[in-house]
Amino acid sequence: MKLDLVWTAILKDGSIIRQFTDEAQTQERLFREVQEQENDLRAFQLTNIRSKVLYTVDLINGTIRIASAINKFGNCLTAAPEVEVSGNLKYKYKLIYFRRITRDLCHGRSSNSDMKDIQYFLGFQFVDENGLIGQKLLQISRDDEVYFA
Repeated sequence: MKLDLVWTAILKDGSIIRQFTDEAQTQERLFREVQEQENDLRAFQLTNIRSKVLYTVDLINGTIRIASAINKFGNCLTAAPEVEVSGNLKYKYKLIYFRRITRDLCHGRSSNSDMKDIQYFLGFQFVDENGLIGQKLLQISRDDEVYFA
């Protein structure tokens, strides 16, 4: 089963790590490669390969942006970050990314065909000036329904 949302990591030196090296999604790179370069990470993106919506976490500025697909006039609409997903330049941000898979479980049987849904979680964590840990997190469905988690 192909994933609907695939990730791309952008490092501070401009290099890019893509989840898949091919469109057929047969050659997947492990997310561990991104985690091992956490201090060099500038941004992390999820792209919905069906709708072309782009979700970007900027780990330098502490923002999350959602860019819709290019419309029929050739314009790309970008949603400005709301207060819920905008950060502060003085904090250091740590990426949060994971998937939650919903499956039908039957005794003695489990396979990818039992997969019902995948929810993607994307955001960042930070420590504020009072030493409190904060986070901004989105839950994204394969149909581009977005919720603050």
